[in-house]
Amino acid sequence: LASCGFVRRVPTAQAVVPRQPQLRSLATGRSPADHLSDKLANANLLLSDLMDDDDRSSDDFMADLEEVRAAYTAVCGAYDTAIAALPEKGQVSLRKNFDLAVVGLRDKLVSLEEEAGV
Repeated sequence: LASCGFVRRVPTAQAVVPRQPQLRSLATGRSPADHLSDKLANANLLLSDLMDDDDRSSDDFMADLEEVRAAYTAVCGAYDTAIAALPEKGQVSLRKNFDLAVVGLRDKLVSLEEEAGV
């Protein structure tokens, strides 16, 4: 139950230590990392759709490319917000969990831009 945010049960001779709470928005109940995860999932979905487009010079491709750029910018903003909201230990964990995904998204976007000659 400790992993669900409940207090750990220990023998009565010891004190009960509550689990360290995660920073969460009071309005939504979601952490900055949750928001980042959502933005990243959306950007990857857009990127996946764009990669399926064979005509790299079409107007539709260029419009979709702009949409992926905007999604990547949103991911970067959510990443920065999440880092700023966390203590150092939380920042290390966030970087461990998200750095590779953010860099991978950026690299795929750059690759598609190069293919399109942008």
